[in-house]
Amino acid sequence: MGVDKPPYTKGGTKMFDYSSILTNPTSGDAICGVDDEIYESYKDPTNLLKFERTDMVYVDAAFDKAKEYFESRGYEITSAQEVAKLRIKHGKDARSSRFGGRTKDGFLYVPQKGIFLVKNSIIMTRAEKATDCHRKKKEFYLTTKQLEKSLEGSTRVSENPIPTNRFGEDALTVHLFKETAQNYGELLKEEKINQLTLELKSTKEKPFMRQMWFGGSRHNFKIYDWALDYPGFGVYGKRKTL
Repeated sequence: MGVDKPPYTKGGTKMFDYSSILTNPTSGDAICGVDDEIYESYKDPTNLLKFERTDMVYVDAAFDKAKEYFESRGYEITSAQEVAKLRIKHGKDARSSRFGGRTKDGFLYVPQKGIFLVKNSIIMTRAEKATDCHRKKKEFYLTTKQLEKSLEGSTRVSENPIPTNRFGEDALTVHLFKETAQNYGELLKEEKINQLTLELKSTKEKPFMRQMWFGGSRHNFKIYDWALDYPGFGVYGKRKTL
């Protein structure tokens, strides 16, 4: 997937009216829809993996459990941009380049309008609720207020893969990786990755949010939006700064 025309708003004016697609209340919190039977929760976090003698860490756990685990030990979930910086610094063979994991970035799915990249997903403040939605095999649907907030500063995602030699000029990769975009594209080129592929869900009848899973070399550096409850996909973290 590549990029359509960002941003969502122009001059502070909404570029489309989404009121007709929302059935959630305009206040309160996000919902999962009708509850299904909740299946067994997965294991709690166990081993904390540290990368290249840095403050970057990784743990295999469901998203809410990983966030709780990190915060109890002075860490926080980090961004794809920070992981990309570490991969650039230590190379394609480093642990941080081989492993894939969830980050603080997210994807917002808006019916009839498309998918948007959000740098700091609202799931970061609703981790337990969002993960429980996935345990119930439901999506994490947003309220009107949450949708408006999430769309601010977001970038629309299109269906075209992004050539790695254009990371420094493509709106999505520049938004995601900032000043490290071109260098990260060059790292992927070294691995014979000629384009970045995003494997994402389709929009539904109501807006919902999913978290980014930032793939490493084991998954050809692809980006996914896998469910939050499965621990085997892991989560990236870093030491909190004062």
